[in-house]
Amino acid sequence: ETAGHFFYNKVLALWEEFVAKCKNGTSETISNTFPFAFFFAAMPQPLFPSESSKEDMAIATSCFCHLRSLFDELEECRAFELLRSNYERGNYLLTKQARIVAMTCTHAAITRRNLINIGFKYDTIVMEEAAQILEVETFIPMLLQNPEDGRNRLKRVILIGDHNQLPPVVKNMALQKFSHMEQSLFTRFVRLGVPTIDLNVQGRMRHSLAELYNWRYRHLGDLPFIESHVGFHSANAG
Repeated sequence: ETAGHFFYNKVLALWEEFVAKCKNGTSETISNTFPFAFFFAAMPQPLFPSESSKEDMAIATSCFCHLRSLFDELEECRAFELLRSNYERGNYLLTKQARIVAMTCTHAAITRRNLINIGFKYDTIVMEEAAQILEVETFIPMLLQNPEDGRNRLKRVILIGDHNQLPPVVKNMALQKFSHMEQSLFTRFVRLGVPTIDLNVQGRMRHSLAELYNWRYRHLGDLPFIESHVGFHSANAG
């Protein structure tokens, strides 16, 4: 709050006065009257090397934009002065500041009610190891927000996984075999013929080891450094 008052009463006032003086001024006028020269003293000098008043004014404007961005960042932190508990501050970061939120499907199910109550919003889901998640669990992250105007904000769901590896773990054999609960939504899509983007190069192992899996991954090649890096030319002694 104090930073906001300082910006509007001091910084912005000095800038507006400077702009008024330099409206039709020369390059020398801009250089001599720039009010924030001391703040930018660590910058390469001279700060206004050009003899063009237009270019010098552009430099001055970029300096002021940098100052404004600093105070904008402080304004974003103002909520932490008002919110008392770490729980409230965490919810503020989650709903206002966070651009990427990582969680498991189990945690999404546990915290779903709280996320809806605080107004959590998102439009993209990236689900890693989607082939090892129960089909019903896959839907939980898609339902963590209230609809807007009767429509879901969710625009993209990206499933990343390998249906050729381990399926979801279902300990009850009856549910696993007769209810097909070991089939993930990812695997269902693959079996239904939904178009996929398949991995076609690998960088984990020597070419001779990768060839062992050609029966499963028929078009799997090697990244360039597999052939060039000396560490992949000989066997690992263990």
